[in-house]
This record gives sequence, structure tokens and C-alpha cells, in this order.
Amino acid sequence: MADIAMRLHIEADPDTVYAAISTTEGIHGWFTTTATAAQGVGGRHELSFPGVPEPWRLRVTEAEPGKRLVLAGENGPWTDTTQTYEVLTRPDGDVTLRFTHSGFPAVDEPIGTSPTAGRRSSPSSRPTPRRVNRRPSSPADPGRPPRLTLPTHPMTHLTERLMNTQHSTLHPAIRECAAAVAATATAVRGDQLGDRTPCEKFTVHELLDHLGTTLMSSARAARKEPQAGEGDALSMSPAAVAEAAELAASAWVDPAAYEGTTEFGPGEMPAAFAATITLEELALHGWDLARATGQTFSVGEETAEVALGVVEQIADQARANGSFGPPVPVAFDAPAFHRALGASGRNPEWSD
Repeated sequence: MADIAMRLHIEADPDTVYAAISTTEGIHGWFTTTATAAQGVGGRHELSFPGVPEPWRLRVTEAEPGKRLVLAGENGPWTDTTQTYEVLTRPDGDVTLRFTHSGFPAVDEPIGTSPTAGRRSSPSSRPTPRRVNRRPSSPADPGRPPRLTLPTHPMTHLTERLMNTQHSTLHPAIRECAAAVAATATAVRGDQLGDRTPCEKFTVHELLDHLGTTLMSSARAARKEPQAGEGDALSMSPAAVAEAAELAASAWVDPAAYEGTTEFGPGEMPAAFAATITLEELALHGWDLARATGQTFSVGEETAEVALGVVEQIADQARANGSFGPPVPVAFDAPAFHRALGASGRNPEWSD
């Protein structure tokens, strides 16, 4: 796959941003709360995620406080890859954080791939992603907001800014994809329920069940409500899926929904990551449903870019656990949504 490169504008000073990427406490504030980070060259970062059997380890190879941090992957999908963070001071006193993740295998040498391209699974099988967004936000763990108990903590304001931008970025995309899913589901005919879909494990009927159940679970996650038991799986009609999509979009409209942790998939996870998975499900499975039933799944370019960012950030982990198939080559100048489909193991030109 191509190297990942992102640039973020963050309203914070360089030392605060550097602490967020280089210290245990800082990483807990935006990525995963089950991380340890030893500072200085030779130190190791260990990141644990739900559903991943062992921590992913990175070794610090360069460390210039307030300016630059370089990490070398030592195991898992990040083996022999390099993550580089450059903290650049802007004229206004804020920071531009430039992130690159390089050293991935070529497209024809995928790592940790599943033999079933386009195959998807429920949120219970997905690990938490390494997430550094295209915008000053993160779909990973913002932690439980410390503003009520530690209002002067130096990480508090950075976390709040990240979370607010996260909501303003993710929710418009969730809302637009949910509307597209609702329109698509409503138009599904009864004689199409047994048809194949781009997800090899799902027929149209099975995809409706999966998508509708996931979206209902997502709405509960946004409201911080207990999840239904595994024995409570429902058979979802097209109309019920449309209603579930609208319900999920409404639940994630509240910025507070992105705060702290919530129950979703394998158990407790960062609420903002649950929102990210919601967008991924809506975008990819919405397209699956539309393609399988002869419809067009249309979203705006900005939403497509957000969806692409989400897919790119979790693609290597998702392939490692079988959630995504091997990447499908797509032209570098193809529409953003087509690139998202390719990164997830889907052929944008799929036909039954």
C-alpha cells in the first residue's frame, strides 16, 4: 500500500503536542488508554487494542523534544515500518503536526491479508486503529474528558479541541452516508434479498441484517446505553435498516457522544472510535447494498475524503484480522470514494 502522509493544524504549543505523541499520559489522551511509552532514543512504545492478542511495539529511533519523533515498528502489521512526527511551529503560534507512516509492502505483497477480498465482519472483530487524522482530530480514544476534575491539566485543552473538530468532521459524513443508506435500503426489492453482494459472506438479506443491527448498536453506543445481548439479533427489513441509519445519524449529532468510552463491538472502546466505525459501516456497506441492488451510492467529495481517511487509517489492521481483503489497485487520481473502496479490498467496478 502507499505510504500514509497527513498534516494537522493543532491549536497548542509545540511542547504540549510533543507530549501528546511521546508520553504515556499524552497517548492516553487521544489514541488508546492501554499504552505505555518510554521516552528517548531506544525507548519503546507498546500499544494494546481490543481483539489484538499482543501489544504492538515501536522503538524510538529519533527524539527531539518539541520538534521530531521517529518510531520503528517491531511487530504486527507495523513490522519494519516507520512513523515520523514533525512538530512545526506556525506563525500564529499554533502547531502543524506532519505525520508519515512509511515502509509498507507493495500492493502485490500485502501483509496479514485475508483470501476473501471485500469480506467484512462485525465490529467485534476490529482492532482499535492507529489514528492521526487529516484534520486536527482522532477517531481513537480521547479519554474521559478531564475538564471537570483536572481543569488546568495541560492536555485538557488539546483533547477538547481534537474532540470538537472530530465531531465537526465525522458527523456531517455520518449524516450524509446515513441518508444515502436510508434511500438505498428503502429501494431494495423483495426479489433481490437472495442476491450476492460485494461482501462475499453476505447476501442482500444478510447484509441488511448486519448493517441494521450494527447501526442500532451504534445509536446505543452514542447514547452510552447498554448493548443488546448476542441472542437478541434481529432480522432487519429494508425499512428497518433505513430507520436504523437515521437513528444512528441522529444519535451522533451530539458532541458529547464522542466523549469518553462506550460499549460497542467487543466491549468498551473509545466513543470516538465507535463513531469512526459507524462511518465506515455506512460508507462501505451502503455502497455494497447499492451495488448489489443496481443502485447508485452517491456522497459528496468532502464526505468521500473523510471516508477515505477512515479506511486508510485502519486498513492494515483490518486486513490483518480479516475484516478487509487484499487492497484492490485503484488509480491515484481516482475519486476519493473509489480509493476508499480499493483500500478496503473492494473493486469499484464490481458487478454480480
